Amino acid sequence: MGEREVDRGLGGTTRLIYKANNNSKKEVRERMRVGWLIFGAIVLCGSVFNYMYVQEPISTYESVLGQLGRFFDPAYQQSYERLKMYEMVSVVGAIIGFIFVLVGVFTSKKE
Repeated sequence: MGEREVDRGLGGTTRLIYKANNNSKKEVRERMRVGWLIFGAIVLCGSVFNYMYVQEPISTYESVLGQLGRFFDPAYQQSYERLKMYEMVSVVGAIIGFIFVLVGVFTSKKE
């Protein structure tokens, strides 16, 4: 960008030299692509892990004894509903993570 002088208040000036940003558009796109890929992969893996973690208690609550427990104990019903909510959040997170991975893959292909 150039040079400019800045007065530091002590009677002298200090010369600041600004270096131009040497990143080309291709390098920036490559970094963005890798960033979207990494972010999408992390979200996707976290969502899949959470989904798998929640499935075992849900299957317990959906068994015959679990259904009886949910019928007689409101705390079991609340716990079951919370787990179902986590399951849906995990599915939505996996979809969002997959979309971010696709964005990362196709970002650099627009040249």
